[in-house]
Amino acid sequence: MLSVAGTLNITAFNADPDGRLSQQHTLTVGNPIPVLTGVTYDPVSNGYLVTAIGSNFVPDSHIIEMGQTTLTTQFVSENKLTALLPAKSAGFLDEFWIENPAPAGGTSQVLSHRF
Repeated sequence: MLSVAGTLNITAFNADPDGRLSQQHTLTVGNPIPVLTGVTYDPVSNGYLVTAIGSNFVPDSHIIEMGQTTLTTQFVSENKLTALLPAKSAGFLDEFWIENPAPAGGTSQVLSHRF
């Protein structure tokens, strides 16, 4: 199983009877579409620590906040990302989603939270 997206060059060697090498073929492996199943918020001194729970996260995944603000995201695992969110006013409704970069990749569903 590959751990990162990218391009692979593949050749095959036929040992018998003539020992020839095949032509090279290129295979592009894309990032998966992320799945966001939950978001938690823990107050910290300068805002909130947002933890995104789901699947198909990759090291270059990002948590996106409503208004399409890309949060500085820490990859924890393929199931968990964290980011710092500046403080919000009480009653503020915010939305979050995850984006995985190309090749392939995509955007998760949106989850909302009222502060």
